[in-house]
Amino acid sequence: MYESRRRGQNCVTMNSMATELERRVSQLVTENRFSHWLVERKVIDAADMFEAAQSSLPPGIRLGELAFTKEWLNKADVQKVLDIQESTGARFGSIIHRLELLTERQLGFLLAEQSECSDILQEQLIDAGLINAQEAEALFSQFSMSESSGLHLRSTLAALCRLAKCPLEFDATRLCIALG
Repeated sequence: MYESRRRGQNCVTMNSMATELERRVSQLVTENRFSHWLVERKVIDAADMFEAAQSSLPPGIRLGELAFTKEWLNKADVQKVLDIQESTGARFGSIIHRLELLTERQLGFLLAEQSECSDILQEQLIDAGLINAQEAEALFSQFSMSESSGLHLRSTLAALCRLAKCPLEFDATRLCIALG
């Protein structure tokens, strides 16, 4: 209120309680959603997508489970984060970022997957007659390759290093950063 008063009449001042990290990750979440990708490429109209996306919410999947499934975190990492979360009350994503277990990009990707189920969205779009099954499959394939290919490559390299007990893990990490 005081900032608006200081700036004068007809001025609106908006303050956000989100941290800079939360703002950046929020943007990454939006960019990593299949629905956003489809609208951005004008495959589906934004209003039609809004209707379909409302009913494509995934079942409650925990962030740690998603990261573990993608082999971005191991069980020990997930448990460590859960222990910290229990004692501090901090968000899982904030903790994994602070501990540098995942990048902001990986966190944004996981949160996007957690908030929108692409399989359900495809079904909704097909049922609404906005695209057919073949188009849905082709579009999702393009989306997967364009948006997350770098993330999949990094997770594959990390998994290979873990399996081979690679002593050059630092070099693999530098390679992953260079690819990012």
